[in-house]
Amino acid sequence: MLRGGCKASERRRHLIDRLSWQQDQALSSSIYLLREMGPTAFLLREEEPENRDFRVTTAPNTPRLPARRTRPVPPDPPCM
Repeated sequence: MLRGGCKASERRRHLIDRLSWQQDQALSSSIYLLREMGPTAFLLREEEPENRDFRVTTAPNTPRLPARRTRPVPPDPPCM
């Protein structure tokens, strides 16, 4: 017996069953492209089960820094 009182094989089987269910849900859903908001950003709509819109980006979520700064940037204030 391992963590949680289940054998490793039982946990693995449970995870596989859950993954299979999620894959079936994804394959049976409909997603529509509503708007292209740029080369790497899109507005999507899922019909079921959520019936809502999602903003999706394929670019990393990091700010772009200028190549050269003309003056020093002050340090961030300390966290309280």
